[in-house]
Amino acid sequence: MSEITYIAPWTPFVDVRMSTPAIDPENCGSSSSYRIDLLNDSGSEAKLSTLLAAFMAGKQVGLSISGCLSGRPKINAVRLSNVQ
Repeated sequence: MSEITYIAPWTPFVDVRMSTPAIDPENCGSSSSYRIDLLNDSGSEAKLSTLLAAFMAGKQVGLSISGCLSGRPKINAVRLSNVQ
């Protein structure tokens, strides 16, 4: 779990940076940020909404990363928790 430091929605992606060092488990090419696919991911709007709400509230999120999306690790799921 870590805080979001940057969100950049732009078609066809959303780029997200976190306060902890990014990971690139599949060697996508960039470990500075992650991506959501706005065009081909049916859950992209829910992921973006969750990220924006957490960002505005200063809450930490967990990301599930799998695969690559145009040179960045792909966000497959977003988790929120009230547990400290």
